[in-house]
Amino acid sequence: MSLLRKLVACLAACSVLLFCSACSVLSSLSALLTPENSETAADPNTYKAEFQTNWLYNELDTKLQNCYGSLYTAI
Repeated sequence: MSLLRKLVACLAACSVLLFCSACSVLSSLSALLTPENSETAADPNTYKAEFQTNWLYNELDTKLQNCYGSLYTAI
């Protein structure tokens, strides 16, 4: 087999592997974002004492503060 054919075969195999792994990542993300999981959202006030004195947190509006708290709790 020529070098060009080997290179094309290798690139094709890598493309297939990347495509398949991206599909599994996307399906995992979509499972996290489905409405049935929204009822298990993290309580934004669980760890509020740890970040409520941060300057940037206090500059956010209420909606973004709740998002920040939910993300902080989830992580």
